[in-house]
Amino acid sequence: MNRQSAFRTASIAPMVAFFLSGQASAHPHVFAEASLSITLSPDRSSVNSLQHLWRFDEIFSSTVMMEFDKNLKLDKAEMNLVSETVYASLAEYHYFQLVTVDGKDILMDPPPALTTKFENDQLIVSFESKPKQPADACRQD
Repeated sequence: MNRQSAFRTASIAPMVAFFLSGQASAHPHVFAEASLSITLSPDRSSVNSLQHLWRFDEIFSSTVMMEFDKNLKLDKAEMNLVSETVYASLAEYHYFQLVTVDGKDILMDPPPALTTKFENDQLIVSFESKPKQPADACRQD
């Protein structure tokens, strides 16, 4: 079994409905590029952490900018508010990650923090999560 194929994440697009709840009368469509990096233990037998990076499309990103920006440039305090809002919205949905090994759910600790930034007019969200218990990276038969 491929070590990385043992882990998967759920789609993040549904988070939009919760991120901007009450702001739109129709269901918005959001495009995001998601990447996942896996850090293994030194002996490569278990997963230490998952690093998530989500890059949102320019249209959704501009909506976030309009919602949170009060001075024509998102300053540190405003970016912190974006991070806090996203973090709170995602918590109820386990950060849109579903981790399984051999069909069994692996419980993950909530990420200690979530960071947001704007790069090339796109909102970028990143965070790291760790398994509550050691998670085998591969099955030994």
